[in-house]
Amino acid sequence: MNKESNKLKNEMKLLIMEEITKKLGNDFNVTINEVLKTNVKRDGLTILKKGECISPTIYLEPYYLRLIQKEDISIIIDEIISLYERANKNGNNAAFDVSFIKDFDQIKDKLFVRLINRHMNKELLNESPYAYFLDDFAIVPYCAVDMVEDGVASFRVLNPHMQMWGVETNELIEIAIANTRAMFGVELQNMMDVLFGMGAIEQLPFPEVFNPPMFVLTNKQKLNGASVVLFDDVLKSFAKEHGNFYVIFSSVHECLLIPDDYQMDIDALTSMNRQVNDNEVACDEVLGTKAYFYDEEKGFVIK
Repeated sequence: MNKESNKLKNEMKLLIMEEITKKLGNDFNVTINEVLKTNVKRDGLTILKKGECISPTIYLEPYYLRLIQKEDISIIIDEIISLYERANKNGNNAAFDVSFIKDFDQIKDKLFVRLINRHMNKELLNESPYAYFLDDFAIVPYCAVDMVEDGVASFRVLNPHMQMWGVETNELIEIAIANTRAMFGVELQNMMDVLFGMGAIEQLPFPEVFNPPMFVLTNKQKLNGASVVLFDDVLKSFAKEHGNFYVIFSSVHECLLIPDDYQMDIDALTSMNRQVNDNEVACDEVLGTKAYFYDEEKGFVIK
């Protein structure tokens, strides 16, 4: 970001903070901090009323764009406050007791994991416990605060949390992986069925392009579902039915499984993965940059 852009961004941050504080009054504390998200950094706004100790983070980048497009600031401020109030009402944050976070016996059933690209998130991994997976990935634990219809309210486990609990990384990750399966389940679908369900199948001029067939592996929510690839029995079961296969880590939300027909070119699959990343996947949803091979007898084989 150049100096001019950085100056404009700082001006918008200050404007948003001032207008929200003016609207809500002195009983609220409004802060904006840089937040490490998967693959990116975001400006996160929090609003805390006196007596509250937890609040949702509202990311400001979409609102910056609207300000640049000269949208009325009052409309944007009302929308941010409305978003905060809805989240507060649904999560009952004012009365929410976070003391359970200090007790590992209470927290351990709420832990789960997400899979991220470790090369793209070195700064994030400096502040969190993690375990490496294959060449390119890190398994990172999170803690669920509330399960909602369209996702899960959660926070990323940080090194101070782990130290407070007095637990080792390996134990933490092992518990969180087991919980991930129990909390979110597994879903495996043929790509053709997925496209048909989306009403996109008629957009394909040659549906037979999926030969061999391609399968989508994710969780029941289809959010951050790439972690399902950590369940080796799921992969072994797929290999038992389809033989050796390739895995494309297409986004943080899912993986693609492609049975090997002995004519596949892993370099071509890697090229396809990178092209899709560049053109179709949001930067904070990119996971893999190369294809992997899974052998029915040996498991993942690094080629």
